[in-house]
Amino acid sequence: MATSSTATALPACQVVFVVGAPGSGKGTTCKLLTERLLDDNGRPKFAHLSARDLLREERNNGSDSELSRVINENIRKGALVPSDVMCRLIEQGMERVHRDNNSIVRFLIDGFPRSPGNAIAWRDTISSKHLVAFALNLTCPEEILAGRLLQRGKDATDAPREDDADLTIIHERFQNFQTDTAPLLEWYNSTEGKGLLKTVASDRTDEEVYRDVARLVQNLCP
Repeated sequence: MATSSTATALPACQVVFVVGAPGSGKGTTCKLLTERLLDDNGRPKFAHLSARDLLREERNNGSDSELSRVINENIRKGALVPSDVMCRLIEQGMERVHRDNNSIVRFLIDGFPRSPGNAIAWRDTISSKHLVAFALNLTCPEEILAGRLLQRGKDATDAPREDDADLTIIHERFQNFQTDTAPLLEWYNSTEGKGLLKTVASDRTDEEVYRDVARLVQNLCP
């Protein structure tokens, strides 16, 4: 599949992949980083992209692009979206952000990769242009995750997600995450994955987690 022509406008970027079970604080941590790490002109040094949000936006934007057709066809069949398509979708999201704010060349990406296959696809198709600085693994015990998700379900202004309101489903999500993600973490900790794995415990306050993660990502900024 050809790369989107808009991607040529995007310069070489740095990427941090943010990995963590549901409720581990990926969204909160990324939000704090983008709000607080600013350049001398008050502009954010990082942008946050969620693979889940990018998929939803692509499906709902009414486009009849090749990318949308491939994504919708796979989801309709109950199949996983191919790794190379996810790579293109993420790069397309990066290009949109950079077009709106051309000072942004560093990205926090959560929800991708989910497997060694995803990571290898990025390496083989994207990483020659966009450097993966590291993969951040936010760890948290299941009982704390469950409490956070149940509270998130109670605090939801709209109808809560079913999977944030049922302990059995929450347990299944955690177990699926552990099973699916363990090989990815092992890969990033291996020689093939260039030892890019960095782990931060997220069973602490938002401020404590932010402090430790900010220390890691600030090393990427001039």
